[in-house]
Amino acid sequence: MMILSWSPGAELKSPGNAHAQDTVSVSLPGDIILGEYGIEAFHKEATERHVCIAVAEKVPSAADDKVFDSIIGKLQKKPNARGVVLFTRAEDARRILQAAKRANLSQPFHWIASDGWGKQQKLLEGLEDIAEGAITVELQSEIIEDFDRYMMQLTPSTNQRNPWFAEYWEDTFNCILAPTSDQPNSVDSNDTKDGTKAKTTCDDSFRLSEKVGYEQESKTQFVVDAVYAFAYALHNLHNDRCNTQSDQTSEQRKHQHSESVWYRKVSTDSKSQACSDMANYDGKDFYNNYLLNVSFIDLAGSEVKFDRQGDGLARYDILNYQRLENSSGYQYKVVGKWFNGLQLNSETVVWNKVAEQPTSACSLPCEVGMIKKQQGDTCCWICDSCESFEYVYDEFTCRDCGPGLWPYSDKLSCYALDIQYMRWNSLFALIPMVIAIFGITVTILVIVLFAKNHDTPLVQTTTLCISISLSASVALVCLYSPKVYILVFHPDKNVRKLTMNSTVYRRSAAAGAQGAPTSSGYSRTQAGTTVPTGGASSSVLPTQNSPNVDEVPGQKAVVNKSSEYSNGEFLAEECECVEPICNQEKN
Repeated sequence: MMILSWSPGAELKSPGNAHAQDTVSVSLPGDIILGEYGIEAFHKEATERHVCIAVAEKVPSAADDKVFDSIIGKLQKKPNARGVVLFTRAEDARRILQAAKRANLSQPFHWIASDGWGKQQKLLEGLEDIAEGAITVELQSEIIEDFDRYMMQLTPSTNQRNPWFAEYWEDTFNCILAPTSDQPNSVDSNDTKDGTKAKTTCDDSFRLSEKVGYEQESKTQFVVDAVYAFAYALHNLHNDRCNTQSDQTSEQRKHQHSESVWYRKVSTDSKSQACSDMANYDGKDFYNNYLLNVSFIDLAGSEVKFDRQGDGLARYDILNYQRLENSSGYQYKVVGKWFNGLQLNSETVVWNKVAEQPTSACSLPCEVGMIKKQQGDTCCWICDSCESFEYVYDEFTCRDCGPGLWPYSDKLSCYALDIQYMRWNSLFALIPMVIAIFGITVTILVIVLFAKNHDTPLVQTTTLCISISLSASVALVCLYSPKVYILVFHPDKNVRKLTMNSTVYRRSAAAGAQGAPTSSGYSRTQAGTTVPTGGASSSVLPTQNSPNVDEVPGQKAVVNKSSEYSNGEFLAEECECVEPICNQEKN
């Protein structure tokens, strides 16, 4: 099936907001073809602009109130996503607004609607407070004065083409047409209908006007243009296939703005009839060779033509539904236009119950030191804290700082813990040293006394073996006291010193202007170096040579024990340590 869209292409009809972080999209009934194209184009544009869709719902053709209440319920489950894009018929848009009103929302939705909503006032009767601040689009159109003139002069007696005009006339003037021979009226003027007063016979002086509610529909121009586009295409086909005379030309003439254009009679000229070549011409070729090549100036003075996809020129008004100043009424106000580009005066846009442009997001950014745990869509997550000994490796991962390291308060990097040992002037060091020295001194004195008096009766009556064993035990205990001295004077000999030489992760102050950092704002750089992240400038991140703002005096910022390669993967672990320990491990 081929579709020649009189309205602009779906890519231009999509009212997506490129500045929104997330939106909630409500789709349309499945039997509206152009609406399906619009929602597909919206999804495509949203993906390209990194705009996430938190909820996407499709409205069935015969939906009841339960369906619309369910849709609003699903939208409420994403409390931070307040932008709702509607690709629906006007009737369905109204029922969605009614469901929103029944839900008694504490926070209003911000509606963005396609031209199915447009600038219809009747659609919002009784729902003005719910729809306030809505942004809609409407095809730019002009009033066809010739059409108004034709309609205001038309009567049931002069109508020759519209079989429903008589019924429309009776409904407009609340009267009954007098029976005619061609169209007898079966309703008697004295009958009553639904208990109401009997209708009078229509007067011949009745005429359509604004006083009786006549108003030209906003899309009349496009209906007229569509008819003339087909007429011009058929005219050109007739010239090419049926007319062989040299004076025939395919030049397309502009309309003459006259009343007669609406009263043209069917020609009986044989030269104007379709020939066999024209009647048997392939429909697909007619679409590609004639319809798509139509170009003319319509009754409103606008250029009419189609692109190769069958879409007309894009001209849209962008409307904002606002409350009137010093009044309880509402109106649609033009806040922008679209013709070969967007022109939007955002300062004149009014939002529902908020002063500034609202933010719509499936999930809010995580606080510093927290990571994201994905839930469904890429823009939906929950925030989780790292363990006390872990740092934020990237926006989704926590990693252990490693032995001898501890994360800063912002969890974005780690620092080396100070080596804790007893100072020589500490009470906890002095007491063991005094005891050890006293023990060694006493042991030495005992040994000297034993050696000097080994032949005395006192020593000989004492079990020499037991005495020596006890003295040796005391000596061994005291001889172990040098460990105390090592702790005091040489702590590096007792504690394995880890020097990490790998990657620091810090939040870059210029992350937004430096290419493609992660969505949480983390940038990577080798310790002690500066690596730009894609922008023209770079920033030195806190490393061993640039202390962290939260760093404790005397501590140095280090990193976890991983080495980063050009592809961003960490393939090996390295450590620098005291030479004897490293050699021992290697062996």
